[in-house]
Amino acid sequence: GTVSKEKNELLFSNFNINYNNLPEMYRKGSVLIREEVEIKTMNKQGIEIIRRKKTVTVLHTDIIGERFWKEHPEIEITIV
Repeated sequence: GTVSKEKNELLFSNFNINYNNLPEMYRKGSVLIREEVEIKTMNKQGIEIIRRKKTVTVLHTDIIGERFWKEHPEIEITIV
């Protein structure tokens, strides 16, 4: 609404910063999720093997919209 519009105008008029041109990490914030990734290694016989490991990944994305939740269905929300 109006508050966002006023903040954007303030940023532009005082600092010549267009909010819409900022990288997502400054507009959306940071989200940490645990993702499963594939790690390729070689065994003692020199054969390539693929292992799966969970690792923390930093995303700069909108978690309010549906896109994030469709891309990460493994994340469940529990409201108590």
